[in-house]
Amino acid sequence: MSSASYLGGTIGLPNPALRLVLSQLAGIPLGIYYRRAFYNQSPTKQQWFFTITGVGLFLCNYGWSTIHSMISVFVAYLLCKVAGGSVFSVVFAYVFYMSYLIAGYHYNMSETYDLSWTMPQCVLTLRLIGLMLDVYDGGQPESKLSEYQKKAAIKDKPNLLEVAAYSYFYGSSLVGPQVSGLNCKVGGSAKGIHNVVWQQLQSLSCAMVRLCVILHQQRVHTAFLVDCFAKSEKQYPLNRLRQLINGEYSKPGTKEPPDSVIPAMGRLLPGLAFAVGHAILHPRWPTELCLTEEFATYSFWERSWYIIVWFRFIIMRYQAVWLIAEGVCILSGLGHNIHPKTGEQLWDGVRNFRLSKFELSATFQGIIESFNYNTNQWALNYCFKRLRFLGNKNLSHVLTLAFLALWHGTNSGYFVCFLFEYICVIAERQMKYVVHRETYIKEWLSVPVVSVFSWFVQKLFVLYCCAFGFLPFSLLTYKKWWKAYSRLYFAGWLGLGVFWPLAFSWYKKSIVRTESVKKDQLVRPSNTKQWNGVVAKEE
Repeated sequence: MSSASYLGGTIGLPNPALRLVLSQLAGIPLGIYYRRAFYNQSPTKQQWFFTITGVGLFLCNYGWSTIHSMISVFVAYLLCKVAGGSVFSVVFAYVFYMSYLIAGYHYNMSETYDLSWTMPQCVLTLRLIGLMLDVYDGGQPESKLSEYQKKAAIKDKPNLLEVAAYSYFYGSSLVGPQVSGLNCKVGGSAKGIHNVVWQQLQSLSCAMVRLCVILHQQRVHTAFLVDCFAKSEKQYPLNRLRQLINGEYSKPGTKEPPDSVIPAMGRLLPGLAFAVGHAILHPRWPTELCLTEEFATYSFWERSWYIIVWFRFIIMRYQAVWLIAEGVCILSGLGHNIHPKTGEQLWDGVRNFRLSKFELSATFQGIIESFNYNTNQWALNYCFKRLRFLGNKNLSHVLTLAFLALWHGTNSGYFVCFLFEYICVIAERQMKYVVHRETYIKEWLSVPVVSVFSWFVQKLFVLYCCAFGFLPFSLLTYKKWWKAYSRLYFAGWLGLGVFWPLAFSWYKKSIVRTESVKKDQLVRPSNTKQWNGVVAKEE
Protein backbone atom coordinates (compact mmCIF):
# COMPACT_ATOMS: atom_id res chain seq x y z
CA MET A 1 0.00 0.00 0.00
CA SER A 2 1.35 3.45 -0.94
CA SER A 3 1.84 6.23 1.60
CA ALA A 4 -0.96 8.22 -0.04
CA SER A 5 -3.33 5.25 0.18
CA TYR A 6 -2.45 4.66 3.84
CA LEU A 7 -2.88 8.33 4.76
CA GLY A 8 -6.09 8.57 2.76
CA GLY A 9 -7.51 5.54 4.52
CA THR A 10 -6.48 6.90 7.90
CA ILE A 11 -8.31 10.20 7.54
CA GLY A 12 -11.21 8.85 5.49
CA LEU A 13 -10.37 10.45 2.14
CA PRO A 14 -9.92 8.74 -1.23
CA ASN A 15 -6.62 9.21 -3.03
CA PRO A 16 -7.78 11.80 -5.64
CA ALA A 17 -9.23 14.10 -2.98
CA LEU A 18 -6.19 13.69 -0.74
CA ARG A 19 -3.79 14.46 -3.59
CA LEU A 20 -5.72 17.60 -4.42
CA VAL A 21 -5.68 18.81 -0.81
CA LEU A 22 -1.94 18.17 -0.51
CA SER A 23 -1.30 19.84 -3.87
CA GLN A 24 -3.14 22.95 -2.75
CA LEU A 25 -1.26 23.06 0.56
CA ALA A 26 2.00 22.43 -1.32
CA GLY A 27 1.71 26.04 -2.40
CA ILE A 28 2.91 27.06 1.07
CA PRO A 29 6.38 25.46 0.95
CA LEU A 30 6.63 26.27 -2.77
CA GLY A 31 5.87 29.90 -1.98
CA ILE A 32 8.55 29.99 0.71
CA TYR A 33 11.07 28.36 -1.63
CA TYR A 34 10.16 30.79 -4.42
CA ARG A 35 10.74 33.76 -2.11
CA ARG A 36 14.16 32.45 -1.04
CA ALA A 37 15.54 31.04 -4.28
CA PHE A 38 13.77 32.59 -7.28
CA TYR A 39 12.28 35.97 -6.35
CA ASN A 40 13.84 38.74 -8.47
CA GLN A 41 15.86 36.23 -10.47
CA SER A 42 15.75 36.41 -14.26
CA PRO A 43 12.24 36.15 -15.76
CA THR A 44 13.21 32.94 -17.56
CA LYS A 45 14.23 31.21 -14.31
CA GLN A 46 11.01 32.23 -12.61
CA GLN A 47 8.91 31.13 -15.57
CA TRP A 48 10.60 27.73 -15.60
CA PHE A 49 9.99 27.38 -11.86
CA PHE A 50 6.28 28.15 -12.23
CA THR A 51 5.95 25.83 -15.23
CA ILE A 52 7.81 22.85 -13.77
CA THR A 53 6.11 23.01 -10.37
CA GLY A 54 2.68 23.48 -11.93
CA VAL A 55 3.08 20.64 -14.40
CA GLY A 56 4.35 18.46 -11.57
CA LEU A 57 1.20 19.14 -9.53
CA PHE A 58 -0.93 18.36 -12.58
CA LEU A 59 0.86 15.05 -13.14
CA CYS A 60 0.45 14.07 -9.48
CA ASN A 61 -3.30 14.66 -9.69
CA TYR A 62 -4.30 13.79 -13.25
CA GLY A 63 -1.47 11.74 -14.75
CA TRP A 64 -1.70 11.42 -18.53
CA SER A 65 -4.78 13.65 -18.57
CA THR A 66 -2.36 16.55 -18.09
CA ILE A 67 -2.08 16.43 -21.89
CA HIS A 68 -5.37 18.36 -22.11
CA SER A 69 -3.90 21.38 -20.34
CA MET A 70 -0.76 21.15 -22.48
CA ILE A 71 -2.86 21.22 -25.64
CA SER A 72 -4.69 24.28 -24.35
CA VAL A 73 -1.45 26.09 -23.55
CA PHE A 74 0.07 25.29 -26.96
CA VAL A 75 -3.08 26.46 -28.79
CA ALA A 76 -2.96 29.74 -26.85
CA TYR A 77 0.66 30.25 -27.87
CA LEU A 78 -0.11 29.52 -31.53
CA LEU A 79 -3.04 31.94 -31.47
CA CYS A 80 -0.83 34.67 -30.01
CA LYS A 81 1.92 33.93 -32.53
CA VAL A 82 -0.20 33.60 -35.67
CA ALA A 83 -3.34 35.65 -35.12
CA GLY A 84 -2.82 37.50 -31.83
CA GLY A 85 -4.66 40.82 -31.72
CA SER A 86 -7.27 39.86 -34.32
CA VAL A 87 -10.99 39.35 -33.92
CA PHE A 88 -10.48 35.83 -35.24
CA SER A 89 -8.21 34.95 -32.31
CA VAL A 90 -10.86 36.08 -29.81
CA VAL A 91 -13.72 34.23 -31.50
CA PHE A 92 -11.62 31.11 -31.98
CA ALA A 93 -10.53 31.18 -28.32
CA TYR A 94 -14.11 31.34 -27.08
CA VAL A 95 -15.29 28.58 -29.41
CA PHE A 96 -12.29 26.26 -29.02
CA TYR A 97 -11.83 26.42 -25.25
CA MET A 98 -15.52 26.24 -24.41
CA SER A 99 -16.04 23.38 -26.88
CA TYR A 100 -13.06 21.51 -25.46
CA LEU A 101 -14.34 22.01 -21.91
CA ILE A 102 -17.91 20.95 -22.75
CA ALA A 103 -16.60 17.85 -24.52
CA GLY A 104 -14.68 17.01 -21.37
CA TYR A 105 -17.79 17.52 -19.25
CA HIS A 106 -19.76 15.24 -21.55
CA TYR A 107 -17.11 12.53 -21.47
CA ASN A 108 -16.84 12.64 -17.65
CA MET A 109 -20.51 13.36 -16.92
CA SER A 110 -22.05 11.96 -13.74
CA GLU A 111 -24.75 12.92 -11.23
CA THR A 112 -22.22 14.00 -8.59
CA TYR A 113 -19.13 16.17 -8.37
CA ASP A 114 -16.08 14.27 -9.58
CA LEU A 115 -12.36 14.94 -9.55
CA SER A 116 -11.14 14.91 -13.13
CA TRP A 117 -9.00 16.94 -15.49
CA THR A 118 -12.01 19.14 -16.31
CA MET A 119 -11.66 20.95 -12.99
CA PRO A 120 -8.33 22.68 -13.75
CA GLN A 121 -9.43 22.87 -17.39
CA CYS A 122 -12.28 25.17 -16.44
CA VAL A 123 -9.72 27.44 -14.76
CA LEU A 124 -7.55 27.44 -17.89
CA THR A 125 -10.55 28.10 -20.12
CA LEU A 126 -11.29 31.50 -18.62
CA ARG A 127 -7.63 32.34 -18.17
CA LEU A 128 -6.66 31.69 -21.79
CA ILE A 129 -9.78 33.32 -23.23
CA GLY A 130 -8.90 36.37 -21.14
CA LEU A 131 -5.34 36.22 -22.46
CA MET A 132 -6.57 36.39 -26.07
CA LEU A 133 -8.78 39.36 -25.24
CA ASP A 134 -5.91 41.16 -23.48
CA VAL A 135 -3.68 40.61 -26.53
CA TYR A 136 -6.50 41.92 -28.72
CA ASP A 137 -6.84 45.03 -26.54
CA GLY A 138 -3.10 45.57 -26.81
CA GLY A 139 -3.53 46.29 -30.51
CA GLN A 140 -6.38 48.77 -30.07
CA PRO A 141 -6.12 52.56 -29.65
CA GLU A 142 -6.13 53.48 -25.97
CA SER A 143 -8.98 55.92 -26.58
CA LYS A 144 -11.26 52.93 -27.22
CA LEU A 145 -10.28 51.05 -24.06
CA SER A 146 -11.70 51.19 -20.55
CA GLU A 147 -9.43 51.80 -17.56
CA TYR A 148 -9.28 48.08 -16.83
CA GLN A 149 -8.51 47.24 -20.46
CA LYS A 150 -5.69 49.78 -20.55
CA LYS A 151 -4.03 48.10 -17.56
CA ALA A 152 -4.61 44.53 -18.71
CA ALA A 153 -3.81 45.07 -22.40
CA ILE A 154 -0.79 43.11 -23.67
CA LYS A 155 1.27 44.92 -26.28
CA ASP A 156 4.17 42.45 -26.49
CA LYS A 157 2.94 38.93 -27.17
CA PRO A 158 4.07 36.19 -24.77
CA ASN A 159 6.27 33.28 -25.85
CA LEU A 160 5.46 29.64 -25.15
CA LEU A 161 7.31 29.55 -21.82
CA GLU A 162 5.51 32.63 -20.54
CA VAL A 163 2.10 31.24 -21.54
CA ALA A 164 2.98 28.01 -19.74
CA ALA A 165 4.13 29.83 -16.60
CA TYR A 166 0.95 31.90 -16.63
CA SER A 167 -1.18 28.78 -17.02
CA TYR A 168 0.63 26.51 -14.54
CA PHE A 169 1.43 28.96 -11.73
CA TYR A 170 1.39 26.69 -8.67
CA GLY A 171 -0.84 28.98 -6.62
CA SER A 172 -3.69 29.12 -9.09
CA SER A 173 -3.50 26.40 -11.73
CA LEU A 174 -5.48 23.62 -10.04
CA VAL A 175 -8.33 25.54 -8.42
CA GLY A 176 -7.72 29.20 -9.16
CA PRO A 177 -7.61 31.95 -8.20
CA GLN A 178 -8.50 33.85 -11.34
CA VAL A 179 -7.60 37.33 -10.25
CA SER A 180 -8.83 40.53 -11.87
CA GLY A 181 -7.39 43.95 -11.25
CA LEU A 182 -3.92 45.43 -11.60
CA ASN A 183 -1.69 47.71 -9.57
CA CYS A 184 1.76 49.19 -9.91
CA LYS A 185 2.74 50.70 -6.54
CA VAL A 186 4.56 49.00 -3.69
CA GLY A 187 4.44 49.49 0.07
CA GLY A 188 4.46 47.93 3.52
CA SER A 189 7.20 46.68 5.84
CA ALA A 190 7.81 44.08 8.57
CA LYS A 191 10.67 42.43 10.48
CA GLY A 192 11.62 38.88 11.29
CA ILE A 193 9.79 37.38 8.35
CA HIS A 194 11.51 34.00 8.37
CA ASN A 195 10.89 33.49 12.08
CA VAL A 196 7.23 34.32 11.58
CA VAL A 197 7.04 31.85 8.68
CA TRP A 198 8.09 28.90 10.79
CA GLN A 199 5.92 29.93 13.74
CA GLN A 200 2.89 30.20 11.49
CA LEU A 201 3.71 26.90 9.77
CA GLN A 202 3.78 25.16 13.14
CA SER A 203 0.31 26.53 13.88
CA LEU A 204 -0.75 25.50 10.40
CA SER A 205 0.51 21.95 10.95
CA CYS A 206 -1.43 21.67 14.22
CA ALA A 207 -4.55 22.94 12.49
CA MET A 208 -4.15 20.35 9.71
CA VAL A 209 -3.75 17.54 12.26
CA ARG A 210 -6.97 18.62 13.97
CA LEU A 211 -8.70 18.82 10.59
CA CYS A 212 -7.60 15.29 9.67
CA VAL A 213 -8.89 13.95 13.00
CA ILE A 214 -12.25 15.63 12.48
CA LEU A 215 -12.48 14.41 8.89
CA HIS A 216 -11.79 10.89 10.11
CA GLN A 217 -14.41 11.14 12.86
CA GLN A 218 -17.02 12.66 10.58
CA ARG A 219 -16.24 10.35 7.62
CA VAL A 220 -16.69 13.20 5.19
CA HIS A 221 -17.47 11.99 1.66
CA THR A 222 -15.49 12.78 -1.46
CA ALA A 223 -18.06 15.44 -2.37
CA PHE A 224 -16.76 17.65 0.45
CA LEU A 225 -13.43 18.20 -1.27
CA VAL A 226 -14.63 17.81 -4.84
CA ASP A 227 -17.34 20.42 -4.53
CA CYS A 228 -15.13 22.47 -2.25
CA PHE A 229 -12.30 22.87 -4.73
CA ALA A 230 -14.26 22.69 -7.98
CA LYS A 231 -14.96 26.00 -9.68
CA SER A 232 -13.13 27.94 -6.94
CA GLU A 233 -11.42 30.16 -9.42
CA LYS A 234 -10.52 33.77 -9.99
CA GLN A 235 -8.86 35.17 -13.10
CA TYR A 236 -5.79 37.37 -13.24
CA PRO A 237 -4.34 39.06 -16.32
CA LEU A 238 -0.86 38.16 -17.53
CA ASN A 239 0.35 41.66 -16.68
CA ARG A 240 -0.08 40.93 -12.96
CA LEU A 241 2.21 37.91 -13.19
CA ARG A 242 4.66 39.97 -15.24
CA GLN A 243 4.76 42.61 -12.51
CA LEU A 244 5.51 39.92 -9.93
CA ILE A 245 8.28 38.43 -12.07
CA ASN A 246 9.77 41.87 -12.81
CA GLY A 247 10.08 42.60 -9.08
CA GLU A 248 7.52 45.40 -9.04
CA TYR A 249 6.01 43.99 -5.85
CA SER A 250 9.31 44.04 -3.92
CA LYS A 251 9.88 45.87 -0.64
CA PRO A 252 10.18 49.60 -1.30
CA GLY A 253 13.75 50.50 -2.22
CA THR A 254 14.95 46.89 -2.25
CA LYS A 255 14.88 43.79 -4.39
CA GLU A 256 13.68 41.59 -1.55
CA PRO A 257 10.34 39.75 -1.53
CA PRO A 258 7.39 41.74 -0.20
CA ASP A 259 6.32 41.49 3.44
CA SER A 260 3.41 39.24 2.62
CA VAL A 261 3.94 36.34 5.02
CA ILE A 262 1.74 37.60 7.84
CA PRO A 263 -1.08 38.70 5.48
CA ALA A 264 -0.87 35.28 3.80
CA MET A 265 -1.22 33.44 7.09
CA GLY A 266 -4.07 35.78 7.94
CA ARG A 267 -6.01 34.16 5.09
CA LEU A 268 -4.64 30.61 5.31
CA LEU A 269 -5.51 30.02 8.96
CA PRO A 270 -9.12 31.29 8.72
CA GLY A 271 -9.45 29.14 5.61
CA LEU A 272 -8.47 26.08 7.62
CA ALA A 273 -10.89 27.13 10.36
CA PHE A 274 -13.74 27.28 7.85
CA ALA A 275 -12.72 23.86 6.54
CA VAL A 276 -12.96 22.45 10.05
CA GLY A 277 -16.31 24.18 10.60
CA HIS A 278 -17.67 22.77 7.38
CA ALA A 279 -16.37 19.29 8.17
CA ILE A 280 -18.15 19.32 11.53
CA LEU A 281 -21.41 21.06 10.64
CA HIS A 282 -22.29 20.15 7.06
CA PRO A 283 -22.60 16.37 7.68
CA ARG A 284 -25.31 17.20 10.21
CA TRP A 285 -27.24 19.19 7.59
CA PRO A 286 -26.47 17.22 4.41
CA THR A 287 -27.72 18.20 0.97
CA GLU A 288 -29.08 14.70 0.37
CA LEU A 289 -31.63 15.05 3.19
CA CYS A 290 -33.74 17.23 0.86
CA LEU A 291 -34.36 14.10 -1.23
CA THR A 292 -35.38 11.81 1.63
CA GLU A 293 -38.78 10.88 3.00
CA GLU A 294 -37.75 12.35 6.33
CA PHE A 295 -37.54 15.80 4.72
CA ALA A 296 -41.02 15.28 3.28
CA THR A 297 -42.42 14.86 6.80
CA TYR A 298 -41.22 18.32 7.83
CA SER A 299 -43.57 21.28 7.68
CA PHE A 300 -42.98 23.95 5.04
CA TRP A 301 -41.41 26.27 7.61
CA GLU A 302 -39.13 23.52 8.91
CA ARG A 303 -37.98 22.75 5.36
CA SER A 304 -37.34 26.44 4.75
CA TRP A 305 -35.30 26.77 7.93
CA TYR A 306 -33.40 23.63 7.03
CA ILE A 307 -32.19 24.91 3.66
CA ILE A 308 -31.18 28.25 5.23
CA VAL A 309 -28.99 26.48 7.80
CA TRP A 310 -27.76 24.03 5.14
CA PHE A 311 -26.75 26.89 2.84
CA ARG A 312 -24.85 28.67 5.60
CA PHE A 313 -22.76 25.59 6.36
CA ILE A 314 -22.22 24.41 2.79
CA ILE A 315 -20.88 27.87 1.87
CA MET A 316 -18.09 27.34 4.38
CA ARG A 317 -16.41 24.99 1.90
CA TYR A 318 -16.05 27.82 -0.61
CA GLN A 319 -14.90 30.24 2.07
CA ALA A 320 -12.27 27.69 3.07
CA VAL A 321 -10.85 26.97 -0.36
CA TRP A 322 -10.84 30.61 -1.50
CA LEU A 323 -9.06 31.75 1.64
CA ILE A 324 -6.44 29.01 1.34
CA ALA A 325 -5.84 29.73 -2.36
CA GLU A 326 -5.64 33.45 -1.65
CA GLY A 327 -3.13 32.88 1.13
CA VAL A 328 -0.85 30.90 -1.19
CA CYS A 329 -0.97 33.67 -3.81
CA ILE A 330 -0.35 36.40 -1.22
CA LEU A 331 2.69 34.49 0.06
CA SER A 332 4.27 34.65 -3.39
CA GLY A 333 3.45 38.36 -3.69
CA LEU A 334 0.71 38.00 -6.30
CA GLY A 335 -1.93 39.45 -3.96
CA HIS A 336 -0.19 42.85 -3.91
CA ASN A 337 -2.58 45.79 -4.05
CA ILE A 338 -2.12 49.41 -2.95
CA HIS A 339 -5.05 51.63 -1.98
CA PRO A 340 -5.09 54.36 -4.67
CA LYS A 341 -5.81 57.20 -2.20
CA THR A 342 -4.20 56.27 1.12
CA GLY A 343 -1.28 54.23 -0.22
CA GLU A 344 -2.07 51.46 2.25
CA GLN A 345 -1.03 47.91 1.32
CA LEU A 346 -4.27 45.92 1.21
CA TRP A 347 -3.05 42.52 -0.02
CA ASP A 348 -6.44 41.92 -1.60
CA GLY A 349 -5.35 41.73 -5.23
CA VAL A 350 -6.52 38.11 -5.47
CA ARG A 351 -9.42 38.31 -3.03
CA ASN A 352 -12.36 36.20 -4.11
CA PHE A 353 -14.39 36.28 -0.91
CA ARG A 354 -15.14 39.42 1.10
CA LEU A 355 -16.02 37.92 4.44
CA SER A 356 -17.37 40.91 6.37
CA LYS A 357 -19.41 42.17 3.44
CA PHE A 358 -20.88 38.72 2.85
CA GLU A 359 -21.89 38.31 6.48
CA LEU A 360 -23.33 41.81 6.91
CA SER A 361 -24.95 42.33 3.52
CA ALA A 362 -28.74 42.06 3.38
CA THR A 363 -29.04 42.50 -0.40
CA PHE A 364 -28.53 40.22 -3.38
CA GLN A 365 -26.17 42.73 -4.95
CA GLY A 366 -24.05 42.74 -1.80
CA ILE A 367 -23.84 38.95 -1.85
CA ILE A 368 -22.81 38.96 -5.53
CA GLU A 369 -20.12 41.57 -4.86
CA SER A 370 -18.64 39.56 -1.99
CA PHE A 371 -18.97 35.94 -3.18
CA ASN A 372 -16.75 34.61 -5.99
CA TYR A 373 -15.87 38.25 -6.57
CA ASN A 374 -13.03 37.93 -9.07
CA THR A 375 -14.80 35.43 -11.28
CA ASN A 376 -17.70 37.87 -11.40
CA GLN A 377 -15.25 40.62 -12.32
CA TRP A 378 -13.86 38.43 -15.10
CA ALA A 379 -17.40 37.92 -16.41
CA LEU A 380 -17.99 41.68 -16.21
CA ASN A 381 -14.82 42.66 -18.09
CA TYR A 382 -14.58 39.81 -20.59
CA CYS A 383 -18.23 38.97 -21.26
CA PHE A 384 -20.79 41.56 -20.18
CA LYS A 385 -18.93 44.65 -21.38
CA ARG A 386 -17.89 42.90 -24.60
CA LEU A 387 -21.58 42.48 -25.45
CA ARG A 388 -22.16 46.22 -25.45
CA PHE A 389 -22.74 46.12 -29.21
CA LEU A 390 -26.08 44.40 -28.52
CA GLY A 391 -27.41 47.65 -27.09
CA ASN A 392 -29.40 45.85 -24.39
CA LYS A 393 -28.07 45.46 -20.84
CA ASN A 394 -30.66 42.87 -19.86
CA LEU A 395 -29.78 40.71 -22.86
CA SER A 396 -26.07 41.09 -22.10
CA HIS A 397 -26.76 40.12 -18.48
CA VAL A 398 -28.70 37.00 -19.48
CA LEU A 399 -26.06 35.91 -22.02
CA THR A 400 -23.27 36.42 -19.47
CA LEU A 401 -25.07 34.30 -16.89
CA ALA A 402 -25.78 31.65 -19.54
CA PHE A 403 -22.07 31.58 -20.40
CA LEU A 404 -21.13 31.14 -16.74
CA ALA A 405 -23.70 28.38 -16.30
CA LEU A 406 -22.38 26.52 -19.35
CA TRP A 407 -18.82 27.03 -18.15
CA HIS A 408 -19.71 25.36 -14.84
CA GLY A 409 -21.14 22.35 -16.65
CA THR A 410 -23.95 21.03 -18.79
CA ASN A 411 -26.17 19.84 -15.95
CA SER A 412 -29.51 21.65 -15.79
CA GLY A 413 -28.97 22.62 -12.15
CA TYR A 414 -26.36 25.21 -13.12
CA PHE A 415 -28.71 26.99 -15.53
CA VAL A 416 -31.59 26.99 -13.04
CA CYS A 417 -29.30 28.47 -10.39
CA PHE A 418 -28.08 31.33 -12.59
CA LEU A 419 -31.56 32.04 -13.94
CA PHE A 420 -32.88 32.37 -10.40
CA GLU A 421 -29.97 34.70 -9.59
CA TYR A 422 -31.03 36.94 -12.47
CA ILE A 423 -34.64 36.97 -11.25
CA CYS A 424 -33.50 37.87 -7.73
CA VAL A 425 -31.37 40.77 -8.98
CA ILE A 426 -34.18 42.17 -11.14
CA ALA A 427 -36.71 41.83 -8.31
CA GLU A 428 -34.37 43.60 -5.89
CA ARG A 429 -33.91 46.52 -8.29
CA GLN A 430 -37.67 46.83 -8.63
CA MET A 431 -38.16 46.72 -4.86
CA LYS A 432 -35.57 49.48 -4.43
CA TYR A 433 -37.45 51.52 -7.02
CA VAL A 434 -40.66 51.20 -5.04
CA VAL A 435 -38.98 52.14 -1.74
CA HIS A 436 -37.22 55.10 -3.35
CA ARG A 437 -40.44 56.37 -4.90
CA GLU A 438 -42.63 55.92 -1.85
CA THR A 439 -40.96 58.38 0.50
CA TYR A 440 -43.10 57.39 3.47
CA ILE A 441 -41.58 53.88 3.29
CA LYS A 442 -38.07 55.34 3.28
CA GLU A 443 -38.85 57.53 6.27
CA TRP A 444 -40.38 54.62 8.15
CA LEU A 445 -37.41 52.36 7.44
CA SER A 446 -34.99 55.06 8.61
CA VAL A 447 -36.32 54.82 12.18
CA PRO A 448 -33.49 53.13 14.17
CA VAL A 449 -35.58 50.34 15.71
CA VAL A 450 -37.36 49.65 12.44
CA SER A 451 -34.11 49.70 10.44
CA VAL A 452 -32.55 47.03 12.69
CA PHE A 453 -35.63 44.83 12.43
CA SER A 454 -35.76 45.47 8.68
CA TRP A 455 -32.12 44.36 8.31
CA PHE A 456 -32.83 41.03 10.02
CA VAL A 457 -35.89 40.44 7.85
CA GLN A 458 -33.98 41.32 4.67
CA LYS A 459 -31.02 39.17 5.68
CA LEU A 460 -33.27 36.19 6.35
CA PHE A 461 -35.06 36.71 3.04
CA VAL A 462 -31.78 36.95 1.12
CA LEU A 463 -30.40 33.83 2.82
CA TYR A 464 -33.55 31.91 1.96
CA CYS A 465 -33.40 32.97 -1.68
CA CYS A 466 -29.68 32.15 -1.87
CA ALA A 467 -30.33 28.72 -0.38
CA PHE A 468 -33.29 28.16 -2.69
CA GLY A 469 -31.25 29.13 -5.75
CA PHE A 470 -28.20 27.13 -4.67
CA LEU A 471 -30.08 23.84 -4.33
CA PRO A 472 -30.01 23.03 -8.09
CA PHE A 473 -26.33 23.99 -8.19
CA SER A 474 -25.60 21.33 -5.56
CA LEU A 475 -28.05 18.68 -6.76
CA LEU A 476 -27.11 19.12 -10.46
CA THR A 477 -29.66 16.88 -12.19
CA TYR A 478 -33.28 17.62 -13.05
CA LYS A 479 -34.79 14.70 -11.16
CA LYS A 480 -32.99 15.74 -7.96
CA TRP A 481 -33.55 19.49 -7.90
CA TRP A 482 -37.13 19.16 -9.13
CA LYS A 483 -37.87 16.79 -6.25
CA ALA A 484 -36.33 19.21 -3.74
CA TYR A 485 -38.16 22.21 -5.25
CA SER A 486 -41.50 20.40 -5.23
CA ARG A 487 -41.10 19.83 -1.50
CA LEU A 488 -40.54 23.56 -1.10
CA TYR A 489 -43.61 24.23 -3.28
CA PHE A 490 -41.42 26.22 -5.70
CA ALA A 491 -41.79 29.11 -3.26
CA GLY A 492 -38.88 31.15 -4.59
CA TRP A 493 -40.00 30.89 -8.20
CA LEU A 494 -43.62 31.65 -7.37
CA GLY A 495 -42.72 34.56 -5.11
CA LEU A 496 -40.08 36.34 -7.21
CA GLY A 497 -40.85 34.87 -10.62
CA VAL A 498 -44.67 35.14 -10.67
CA PHE A 499 -46.35 37.07 -7.85
CA TRP A 500 -43.82 39.88 -7.52
CA PRO A 501 -43.68 40.68 -11.28
CA LEU A 502 -47.50 40.83 -11.32
CA ALA A 503 -47.55 43.09 -8.27
CA PHE A 504 -44.86 45.38 -9.70
CA SER A 505 -46.66 45.55 -13.03
CA TRP A 506 -49.83 46.61 -11.23
CA TYR A 507 -47.83 49.19 -9.25
CA LYS A 508 -46.32 50.68 -12.41
CA LYS A 509 -49.73 50.92 -14.05
CA SER A 510 -51.16 52.62 -10.97
CA ILE A 511 -48.35 55.18 -11.16
CA VAL A 512 -49.17 55.90 -14.80
CA ARG A 513 -52.85 56.31 -13.96
CA THR A 514 -52.10 58.60 -11.01
CA GLU A 515 -49.73 60.77 -13.05
CA SER A 516 -52.25 60.92 -15.88
CA VAL A 517 -54.97 62.14 -13.50
CA LYS A 518 -52.65 64.76 -12.00
CA LYS A 519 -51.70 65.95 -15.47
CA ASP A 520 -55.35 66.25 -16.49
CA GLN A 521 -56.13 68.21 -13.34
CA LEU A 522 -53.21 70.52 -14.01
CA VAL A 523 -54.01 71.20 -17.68
CA ARG A 524 -57.81 71.23 -17.62
CA PRO A 525 -59.46 74.03 -15.53
CA SER A 526 -62.69 73.35 -13.70
CA ASN A 527 -64.52 75.96 -15.82
CA THR A 528 -63.59 75.29 -19.44
CA LYS A 529 -65.60 78.27 -20.71
CA GLN A 530 -63.27 80.72 -18.94
CA TRP A 531 -60.04 78.92 -19.77
CA ASN A 532 -57.60 81.05 -21.70
CA GLY A 533 -55.38 78.19 -22.81
CA VAL A 534 -52.62 78.89 -20.29
CA VAL A 535 -51.57 75.97 -18.11
CA ALA A 536 -52.25 76.67 -14.48
CA LYS A 537 -49.20 77.02 -12.25
CA GLU A 538 -48.66 74.73 -9.30
CA GLU A 539 -49.21 76.35 -5.91
